Amino acid sequence: MSGEKESTPEARDGLTGDPERDPAAKLLLEAPIPNGQSLLLIEGGCGRLAAHFSPGFNQTLNQNMFFRNHTVSQDWLAETKSKTVTCILGDVPRTGSSTEYLAESFDEIVFRLGRGTALVNAALIESFRLLRRGGSLWVSGHTQEGIKSFAKRAETHFGNVHLIRIKSSCRLLRFQKHTDESPSPIDDPLYFEYFDLKLELEKGKSITYGTKPGIFSYRSTDIGTALLAKHIPDCTGLKVLDLGCGSGVVSLVAFERGAKSVLALDVNAVAVTVTSRNFYLKSLSGIGRCTNLTEGVEEEFDLVLSNPPFHHGSETDFSFPGKILDAIAPTLQAGGSVYLVANRFLDYLTPAKGFFQSSEILAREQGYCVYHFVK
Repeated sequence: MSGEKESTPEARDGLTGDPERDPAAKLLLEAPIPNGQSLLLIEGGCGRLAAHFSPGFNQTLNQNMFFRNHTVSQDWLAETKSKTVTCILGDVPRTGSSTEYLAESFDEIVFRLGRGTALVNAALIESFRLLRRGGSLWVSGHTQEGIKSFAKRAETHFGNVHLIRIKSSCRLLRFQKHTDESPSPIDDPLYFEYFDLKLELEKGKSITYGTKPGIFSYRSTDIGTALLAKHIPDCTGLKVLDLGCGSGVVSLVAFERGAKSVLALDVNAVAVTVTSRNFYLKSLSGIGRCTNLTEGVEEEFDLVLSNPPFHHGSETDFSFPGKILDAIAPTLQAGGSVYLVANRFLDYLTPAKGFFQSSEILAREQGYCVYHFVK
């Protein structure tokens, strides 16, 4: 990936932590972060922030949970020859989760505020634990993203808050760790805790599966997934691909209906971890893989199942149906089928004509459509 290509708006579409497109990330560039031994960027995004700050540190960790942010940051940091930066694909760093994340491991931590209260509070709590005494958490975010309410929670937890800058409705804040114990701890958001959900199937059958905060529809099985599950056919002896697997419940239904093997893909590394855990606990021969759409998939499948996303940030991407089908078609054997669920306002039938010999809508319920395509 060339630097010129990645600098275009199209190539950066959907990335986070890009100061050229994100005013909150741009504001972070103005943070007067002192030099030190180690720096952690939580959800560091495309790598530009890590490249900017890393010259002041012996070691910089740039963590992302989304595949594309991770791979772009790897490419960008390799091109800028930032040799002291390590890119990590996975969940919010946690004290004691590995030898790299021991308590008091970092001098400074940078966090571009994201959405999701459980995730944000987990990042706050773990930042306090991971910081050395005297170190600081630097946070930027937009007013509409809740930076003011975050500031109140973080001030309670750290015992202080410093407003560094305000620009473009964004705030840059600093919270410094003065003691080893939080002056007033906030409630544990249970972000790292797994819990079970149940999906009801036909004829009184059901599937129990594990989930956790940080992935799509972790509080309850979403309507689209439940609807797709009703229409998954007999999978006896089939090789199945689950695209956009989330918790992996669709994969579990495929196994319930006789699938020989399942490859479950998702752009979210946390989702892949949850899916892989569900496979392991149920002793199933499923494989979870974190990737963008079907990137890197070379084998062909008898059946593809998908409840794909349709947003870039908060915006609906009406071109996504074509992108999804373009990614799916090469993975199918001749005569193979796709069962896909999507919001009713998205048009999958029109782009399907360019990829499949037949297409139909199997069901329309509660604002969703279930599609069936045959290659």
